[in-house]
Amino acid sequence: MVKKLSESAVNQSPVDLSKALFWLTASILFRVALGQNFYESKFIDKEKIEELVFEAETALGSFTCSDFFPVAGLGWLVDRLSGQHKRLNDVFLKLDDLFQRVIDDHLRPGRTKEHEDIIDAMLDVLHKQGENDSLNLTG
Repeated sequence: MVKKLSESAVNQSPVDLSKALFWLTASILFRVALGQNFYESKFIDKEKIEELVFEAETALGSFTCSDFFPVAGLGWLVDRLSGQHKRLNDVFLKLDDLFQRVIDDHLRPGRTKEHEDIIDAMLDVLHKQGENDSLNLTG
């Protein structure tokens, strides 16, 4: 990020700091959580990640009637009629697809690891679950 900001300063070109910080945060999260360089990732198209994150933030931050009126399914009905349920479902299907591709890549035989990441740790827990019935996780 510092390199890009320096280059922009030398060229006297404007910088969108919100996008620069977004890409920095995405790079850090991809490296820590998924064990990959964000710019070299094969899991998601770089142009679509910003859109997906924005959709997820909007969906999670939006008002859902079912959260406030769970009685007798009234809130659920309002969410269905307003389209809020479909918007939430669409976003989570896209996120689920992304996470499934990440997990499939981590389970691929012959995969080389630069370092162990969060996905590796979670898969180790699931592997140990199969060996020990005292820990019971469901999907």
